[in-house]
Amino acid sequence: MPETLKWEYIARTFGNALRQAKEADMEAALNELGSEGWEAVSAYVPAGGNAVKVIFKRPFSGRTTRQHTFEAFPK
Repeated sequence: MPETLKWEYIARTFGNALRQAKEADMEAALNELGSEGWEAVSAYVPAGGNAVKVIFKRPFSGRTTRQHTFEAFPK
């Protein structure tokens, strides 16, 4: 059976309740994260807010200091 690919995830928030995220700031942050191997996989604006939450993933490399195991479908 082939080895299962493992992923690591991070979430970043751009802007806040009082200030909208600036496009140039977001582009710079997205480019920096992209150069580190992160891929944006989801983005949303929480209800009633100006912030944008973005979820990123990349293949797990072992560089992460903490590893959390989550099994969505236990055997």
